[in-house]
Amino acid sequence: MRLNRTRAAFTLVELLVTMALLAMVLAAILMGHWAGMRMFAALRAGLGDTDELRAALGMMTSDFRSAREIQVGEGDAQVFTNAIWGSRQEGRAVQLCSGTNPAELVRYYYDADQRGLIRATPGGADARIVLRGLRQSPVFRLESAAGIVLSNGCRQAAIALQGELEAGDPGRAGMISTGWFLPQPLRLRVTPRPAD
Repeated sequence: MRLNRTRAAFTLVELLVTMALLAMVLAAILMGHWAGMRMFAALRAGLGDTDELRAALGMMTSDFRSAREIQVGEGDAQVFTNAIWGSRQEGRAVQLCSGTNPAELVRYYYDADQRGLIRATPGGADARIVLRGLRQSPVFRLESAAGIVLSNGCRQAAIALQGELEAGDPGRAGMISTGWFLPQPLRLRVTPRPAD
């Protein structure tokens, strides 16, 4: 006697096709997750660099606004030479004095070896990089309200910093990562506070 039993089951071929589809879906999900993690890491590095840039420009703005005397010229941590009176007041360094005490001097200058903007006080003992990743030497200028470079000092002059940041490359330590493939312009223009 023969039993007539019908069983509902999957064939081996159906199971293999289902497993292959499941493996492809899982691979797509994992690749998406991996790409998202890489993007997050790149954005996180860029945001850190943006914070560094914001802090540097904020410090410079504060120093520029508190300055009672501004001298533009050439120099480093030890030596500073003013731009010649009667010529364009621009150079790769700026010296700021916020009072009568020489210890209140602050100097910003470009260091080509470190490719960064350095902030130093007299003697240069506390010189430190405040802005990294400069593509070329920045230029400090004394400008009129209209943006014209002055040929002599003026109390109402604005101090301007103009330069160019390197293109972003999250893999290079110590560089500003702008998130772009092309160099990014840098321009800061600050008017000092009125004299008391």
